[in-house]
Amino acid sequence: MSTLDQMDELRDGFPGCRAVALADMSSGIVLCVSEIEKHPQERLDALCATANELFNTAAAGKVFGALKNGENANPDQGMTITPSETCIFLRSPADPMESLVAICNTDVDVTLFTQSARRTFDKIAAEE
Repeated sequence: MSTLDQMDELRDGFPGCRAVALADMSSGIVLCVSEIEKHPQERLDALCATANELFNTAAAGKVFGALKNGENANPDQGMTITPSETCIFLRSPADPMESLVAICNTDVDVTLFTQSARRTFDKIAAEE
């Protein structure tokens, strides 16, 4: 099954999910996107930049380290919430500069979606 097929399956499994994108944070480029409605490229680029900020800045490492009782670790998931949407970000288990980004409605079951997205991303990473 192709990467796009797996992303389509994930998105289709959650009616509140409007888009799932695979992003290369090192280049700031969205590599692949599964979406119900077309999002402007600038919007996708901004989500890639947000993923990079969540996962790869010194501030993110310090915050995550504090939450992990001082352990030296990097975050592997994050989320932004606005009144109109919830965006979920996952870092690749195989390449720390790749992330999976999902744009969902605010009523999405974040825990269930994140678990399913992690399984999908693990499969995608294993095939690369």
